Amino acid sequence: ESFVVEGENNIASIGDGFIMITGNNGSKLARFDLGTNRSLKSIGSGLFVAYKGNELTDANLNLGTLESLEYVGEKAFWGCSKITTLDFSKSKLTTFEKDPLYNCKALTTVLLPDTLVEIGAKLFSGLYYLTNVNIPSSVTKIDDTAFSGCSNIAEIHISDIAKWCDIAKVLHDLKGARIGLMGHTMEAMYDMHADPTAIASAFGVHVPLLEIDD
Repeated sequence: ESFVVEGENNIASIGDGFIMITGNNGSKLARFDLGTNRSLKSIGSGLFVAYKGNELTDANLNLGTLESLEYVGEKAFWGCSKITTLDFSKSKLTTFEKDPLYNCKALTTVLLPDTLVEIGAKLFSGLYYLTNVNIPSSVTKIDDTAFSGCSNIAEIHISDIAKWCDIAKVLHDLKGARIGLMGHTMEAMYDMHADPTAIASAFGVHVPLLEIDD
């Protein structure tokens, strides 16, 4: 046997173990649908745990827009073993409780919000099929267990990091370099119209003024 959960648009919080309590006759959860809900702020711990598991897929799990979401409890999605994508990108989350995606073994994509500041303990732990992760630039801390067991991750993208790495490489190459401004010593006749003092200050380089030998 199976059962479904359909919620109203004004639901703001779903308590710990809600599905276990609702489906205590041993039925499997077949569908969870909050429609166009924009009010959900809290997803409790162990929300989707059920005695006989659940049959939730990307097609029959709908949590609404999640634009008001601020809290996801420990092991909140435990048992959602057929879900492949979870999108938190529009939420207001700053962190997750420990191991929120426990046993979500089919997950390949998790989208994170720009409000996130911490990748907490075991956030992606055990997600074997997760291959790519995009971490927003707002993140300042990543727990050392966050990616434990993610043996198939090929790339971790951190917003803006690539740009700053490129800048750092340029600064590294310029450090201690000698840049010459060729032309007449009169500033107006430089072939490179640049301020050597400003260059030296910004990049820490020595800028000799070189005259072309007549």
